[in-house]
Amino acid sequence: MHQPPIIPGSPPAQQAYTLGAVMPGPPPKRGVHPLSIVLAVVGGVALLCGGVLSIGSLASTGAAGKPSPSAVYVYLSAPPAVAPAVTTPAPAPTTTKPPPPPPPGPPTMSGGGILLVPSEAQPGTWRTTVPEGESCYWARLKGTGGTFDDIITNGNANAGERVTVTIKSADKAFEFTPGCGTWTKIG
Repeated sequence: MHQPPIIPGSPPAQQAYTLGAVMPGPPPKRGVHPLSIVLAVVGGVALLCGGVLSIGSLASTGAAGKPSPSAVYVYLSAPPAVAPAVTTPAPAPTTTKPPPPPPPGPPTMSGGGILLVPSEAQPGTWRTTVPEGESCYWARLKGTGGTFDDIITNGNANAGERVTVTIKSADKAFEFTPGCGTWTKIG
C-alpha cells in the first residue's frame, strides 16, 4: 500500500486511507494550517490596498499516477482601472480693461525760461505760490529781443507769496525764473 505524500507543515498521518473506505482510527486533528494564516494576511493586505487576490493551485501527478504535493500560488493584481474624471473646460478668462486714466489735471509750467505763446505757454490765467527759500521774477513779453521795450508787464515775489498772471493771446512770450515754482492754469 502506498503512503500519501507528506506536505511540509501538515500533521503526521494518523490513519491509512484506501479508495472509498476509511479505516477505523482516531479522527483527524482540526488545527489551523500555517498556510491558511499566510493567505488570510496576504488577502487582507490586498483588499486594503484595493487589489484583487486570486489563489491558484497547481497539482501534478507523481510516480504511479498518485497526486504529488500541491503548490499554491498567490497572485496580487492592481486595482481595476478607474475611468478618468470628466472635466469641463474652465470658462475663458474675462479680460477686463484697466480703468481709464484719470482726466489730466490742469496744465502746468515749471523750470523757468522764456516760453512762446501759444505753443509753449497757453493764453489764460496762471497761479503759483513761491516755494520756501526762493524768489520769483516773471514777465509778459511782446517780443523776445531782451530789451525793456519787450516787457508788457512784470513782477517779483518772495517765498510763500501767491502770484496770479493772465497771459493774453496777443502776448509773444512769458518769462519766469526757476524760483517761481510750478505755475498752474486756473482759467
